[in-house]
Amino acid sequence: MRLLLLLLPVLYQLGGCQNPAALCGSPEAQASCGQCIKQHPDCAWCRDPHTTHQNRCQLRSAFKADTCNPTYVYSPATEVRIGPHNLPLGSPGSGKSTVQIEPQQVVLRMKPGDTLNVQYKYMHKKPAPGYDVKEFMVQTSEYKKLGLDMKFFVDCNGSVLFLFFSRVLPMSLCWLCY
Repeated sequence: MRLLLLLLPVLYQLGGCQNPAALCGSPEAQASCGQCIKQHPDCAWCRDPHTTHQNRCQLRSAFKADTCNPTYVYSPATEVRIGPHNLPLGSPGSGKSTVQIEPQQVVLRMKPGDTLNVQYKYMHKKPAPGYDVKEFMVQTSEYKKLGLDMKFFVDCNGSVLFLFFSRVLPMSLCWLCY
């Protein structure tokens, strides 16, 4: 009996690892379009108001013309768009500043479960003589409230530095990239 009680959490976890078709066909996925899309990246929703098919949420590949007209199958795609108002590296910014990161504006549309890599270029300038920089900090817009799992890192000529926000990196690490 003790062994069964010890194995119960493991069995529960194994039962939670369902295949995509089962996730798309679950009662939770059938509740709404939003719930369907959240279940798995391969789930799609039939928006046809005249469909007689009971399962409106299925794998995208499972929809046939007789169950849902292809124009009504909703399966949003992950998309990266570079904003139109980006300035090139080294160009004059506002006031006396110089643009040091490119692009400055990126728009992401992500389907739940998808992963994206967005590359930025950073122009690392040595400080002027007599000006000693002790630390380096990267700031981003607020993203934690959105429920996203974002990781930031810098690849400096093959050396990868992970950036932990609300922490300051010592400048000695940053000069490795120069």
